[in-house]
Amino acid sequence: MTASLQEFERDLQRDLRGLSQQAHVAVAVVICDLMLPSVGGPRGATILPVLKDAVELAWSSSQGGSLDRAEIRRVLAGVEALVSSDDEPYSLQLAVNDFAIFAVAYALDATIADSVQNVVWCARQLVELADSVEAEGVPPPGAEEELYILVTAAIRRIVRRLGQANLSSVRDDLALERDQITRLVFDRIPRADH
Repeated sequence: MTASLQEFERDLQRDLRGLSQQAHVAVAVVICDLMLPSVGGPRGATILPVLKDAVELAWSSSQGGSLDRAEIRRVLAGVEALVSSDDEPYSLQLAVNDFAIFAVAYALDATIADSVQNVVWCARQLVELADSVEAEGVPPPGAEEELYILVTAAIRRIVRRLGQANLSSVRDDLALERDQITRLVFDRIPRADH
């Protein structure tokens, strides 16, 4: 882990500590919302509906919905079962799918365990996904540091907005972050891999 990623995670932990558990879950859900459009490839059609349902369950809990821990654990186990096996040949799309799966798992875990660390790990999945896309050298070329800065800045804006706004409206009010992440990260995943 680079020093800049450690610093980002430390700052994120500090910023999250001032927010409620519902806001922690909302941050994780919004990060997952940013990642779900990247899910694709041969397994994408199977994975995506499960992840969307899991994110909606986490969102519902952040909005004061009933929290059935047994149901969340059941859904969490189903999400974790989606992780690719070591037998599957590596592809960028496979890695992207796994990052999204891990992010959703951390979001679900944040609903039952009020742990800032789960949200930090969720955010880290988006950062590592961007790093993986960059490491593949997928055109258009760009400096890794620049992509890292843009992704971490988007996560910081999400946390700041959630700290200042009504949680229920923030999820729909992140078009800038969605557009930036899509253009800079997800649009760089080769279509043949989608």
